[in-house]
Amino acid sequence: MTAAAEFRTEPGIHVWLNRIRAEYYEMPGLSLTQAQMQRLFGFEPHVCQALLESLMAARILRRTTQGQYVAFGPAV
Repeated sequence: MTAAAEFRTEPGIHVWLNRIRAEYYEMPGLSLTQAQMQRLFGFEPHVCQALLESLMAARILRRTTQGQYVAFGPAV
């Protein structure tokens, strides 16, 4: 199992995933880089990367060619 896969199974991860999802829902058009998300939420780089991978796999977020994370579709 990869580190990201192990991280996704830990209790509490759903709280962070739901919080990020809520931020994107509450602010349509929100566009953050990984570094901005790390500062906003206080994540360590490896934690932020695992969260972003989970959100992209769930098709909640997508990464633009400029490296920003935006809502996958019109509504999250």
